[in-house]
Amino acid sequence: MHIRINDFAGTLPKLHPTKLPEHAAQSCQNVMVEHDVLTPSNQASDSYVSNIVGAENFVSAMFFDHDGKTYKKFSNELAKFAFSPVHDAYRLYWTTEDKKAQLMFNDWDVGGASDEYELVTDNFDYIAGLPAPEVKDTVITGITPPVVEQEEPVEGEEPAEPVTYASITDAIKDMFKKAMDGQNSSGIDKKEDEISDAVAEIIANMPDDVEARVYALTYVNRFGDESAPGVIEEVLYLTKGDKPILTIPYTEGTRTKLTRDYGINAIRLYRSVTNSIGVAQFLFVKEYLLTMTGNSVTLIDDMPYGSTQIGEPLVTMNYDQPRVGMKGLGVTNSGVGYGYVDKTICLSEPYTLYAWPRFYELSSQHTIMGLGHYDNTIVVATTGNPILISGSDPESMSVLSLPLYEGCVSPRSMVNLNHGCMYASENGLVLVTTNSAKLLTESVFSTRDWQDIKPSSIHATAYKNGYLFFWNNGSAKGSGYIDLNDGSKGVLWFDEYALNTFLDGNLVQMINKGVGALGDTNSVYKTFNPEYGVAFTAKTFKWRSKTFNVDTPRRMLAAQVVADNYPVDAITFRVYADQVLLHESKVRDGKPFRVKNHSVKRDFSIEIESSVPVREVVLAETMRDTIL
Repeated sequence: MHIRINDFAGTLPKLHPTKLPEHAAQSCQNVMVEHDVLTPSNQASDSYVSNIVGAENFVSAMFFDHDGKTYKKFSNELAKFAFSPVHDAYRLYWTTEDKKAQLMFNDWDVGGASDEYELVTDNFDYIAGLPAPEVKDTVITGITPPVVEQEEPVEGEEPAEPVTYASITDAIKDMFKKAMDGQNSSGIDKKEDEISDAVAEIIANMPDDVEARVYALTYVNRFGDESAPGVIEEVLYLTKGDKPILTIPYTEGTRTKLTRDYGINAIRLYRSVTNSIGVAQFLFVKEYLLTMTGNSVTLIDDMPYGSTQIGEPLVTMNYDQPRVGMKGLGVTNSGVGYGYVDKTICLSEPYTLYAWPRFYELSSQHTIMGLGHYDNTIVVATTGNPILISGSDPESMSVLSLPLYEGCVSPRSMVNLNHGCMYASENGLVLVTTNSAKLLTESVFSTRDWQDIKPSSIHATAYKNGYLFFWNNGSAKGSGYIDLNDGSKGVLWFDEYALNTFLDGNLVQMINKGVGALGDTNSVYKTFNPEYGVAFTAKTFKWRSKTFNVDTPRRMLAAQVVADNYPVDAITFRVYADQVLLHESKVRDGKPFRVKNHSVKRDFSIEIESSVPVREVVLAETMRDTIL
């Protein structure tokens, strides 16, 4: 009689050690089993600092490659990064996950001084999304109030007084209000690009020598982003030929903040124009430079009435700034940015991560804990049930609430996978895929087992279409891996821990604290790549089999270990009988060897501790039984 194991798996904590499958482990650490062989995981050896002044204590990072070079961004805050989906793909946005902050970005341009393919940046962090110009205190001069003579009075009536159009009328309400087919769950109407019919009629129905006009202003930053407009919602009546002068006052420090924090360097002037079918739109007039200094900006509209030099229509009417405190940044395959604040899901204009129209926002019944996506579907993990938001147009997304009440307990546990998203709940890991959600680890972890690692502490990342998670229950910490390609492999455990992780290509980089040569504490990162890596350094793994309950008590007196090679003292073989260590010895070759003599036992388990791959282990009654 013999026990032969030549196919291996990780742990299934929910099952009793005697009820495990033949190939499963009751415990394991620092071992991979992807090729049905016990393989030591890779040692994460070399540590690196940021080498950037001010980022010595970074807690987040993003690396990306261009033309064979690696570019790095470090953050001292817990951040979630996403690249702009535009064609240049070198604008990096991020949300701050551990405090209320604004959406930020860095921008890289192609073409350095020494290399035309090199990326260069000014190393400034800019606030994403531009504020609309404040126009309520704008002073408009240079207008000659037109006088319009009335028609000849009817005989017997008093002649009417000549009409003088006021330079500026009362404010027009709902200047952009249009009838909508519906309204999203945010309860916010969309502003149409066209001016409302009532105002358009005022503008169009003027005498030949009188023009009615409305102005709008936008900011533009040095990267070409344009803000939503500040609209002077009052109609100006001009004598044709007038050249209105708009003077915009600024309080002390305002212009410095606009240019420094937002990168704003220009202000654009738009004015209303009515086309041949009576539709009024804002069309571009001029762009003026905006500098840091000065307490006002003067804009002169000297574009004649009916000029063919009037430019393109204003398209940023709904380009609202991203909400302060937005978290969970990501970008779908259709270029739609997403994030959340409390119970509100925020969506960006496609391919425009600085514009987040309030009209696109959606509401959740439960508090949102995290967001992820696959393809064009956004997964919303809440304190209640998950929600799917699908579509390529943020104005017409479909919403599906899934009937699985497994609330997310850790925002950082949300991970995007090839076919869905996964997050941690109180009872295990939840996998959300097309139109469904399930507690994936229901057969792997009991709730008690899962609580032992404190699921609210979990942060995770994708690794080879699997889920790599780090945990800290206060008294112990480590990491685990679940291969989603083969659920029968169970959970693999590692002694590595990280405060945070980021992906560098296919490699997982771990961020921790390190002590320098002078005793100072700085942040460091090192590679966690258990299966392969440059300069592979094998760890020593432990793997303990299930408890084999033999039919009748027996004496198991022989064993064999088949490994790739047998370095001195590299392999230790142990036998446990009735839960007590019975035998321990070093394995020096692939030949069968004797196990310590003992009385008959009922329960046996085998433990291997090794720094080299092991392909097979055998425990038998006799030496002959090891080869049968």
